[in-house]
Formats: sequence, structure tokens, C-alpha cells
Amino acid sequence: MAEKESKKVAIEETQGASAAPAIEAGSKGAAPRKAAAKKTAKKGSAQNAAPTKGSANVGQYALLKRPIITEKTAMLSVDRDRVVFKVPHEATKTEIRKAVEAIYGVQVAKVRTANILGKVKRAGSSIGRRQGYKKAYVTIKKGQTIDVVEGL
Repeated sequence: MAEKESKKVAIEETQGASAAPAIEAGSKGAAPRKAAAKKTAKKGSAQNAAPTKGSANVGQYALLKRPIITEKTAMLSVDRDRVVFKVPHEATKTEIRKAVEAIYGVQVAKVRTANILGKVKRAGSSIGRRQGYKKAYVTIKKGQTIDVVEGL
């Protein structure tokens, strides 16, 4: 009995006066919950830092299927600092923004998306439709560039 009381006193001394009541070592009660510490972003922390090239995870690489390279998109990239990507139908603008910033290490100003319906095609008496896709027009902040034709 004296051992239990000494353990209880030792636990109370280490926890201080503001802590929850101590539980004896041999009791079957649940352990007291610890308060979760709040995480706040400080200036200069990694959460607020500018993106670095190559800091993307596998999911972000899967989000950008491929860049769309045509005459129209080439003119957009030169005149308006826009790059066009083919993305999955379920991709959101914020996911696309984060993926481009992480993969290419640039800051994105704006993202616009367009769902392209597949063309109706006919072969004899049967009618079908090609598969549609989603395009993302990504506008990059002034002074930054993405070289999407780097590997071609």
C-alpha cells in the first residue's frame, strides 16, 4: 500500500498542479489524453517558402499527364506565360497549382481548366465517341519560365 501511495505522489510531482488527476499504476482506467500541440507556420518556414524544383511526390507527377504542345499553346507560352497540360478529369485547380509549383519550381499565378468532350465518330452503321480529356491552362508569374519541350 505504501508503494502505491509513493508512486502516486511521484507522478503528481512530475505532472504539476495543472495536469489531470494521476492514475494509479495498478488501476484499469484509461490513460489521460494529452493535448495536441497546435502547429503554426512561422515566417521563413518550409510551409511558406518558395517551391523548389524537384520537391514533388509521385502523386503530383501522376497529376500532370503530359504537356500539350501545339502551335496555339506555343504562342500562349511566349505571349502570355501560359503552359497547357493534359490532366485527369478529377483534378482540381489547387492540386494542379501545387503539382506545377513542386515539379517545375515556379510560382503559379492562375489556373484555368477546360473539359474537352470526345468527338463522335462513325464506322459504318455503328456510332461511337472518342475519349474526352481535361486541359489545364497554367499561367506563371512574370519573369519565370517552364521549358516543357526540354526533352524533345
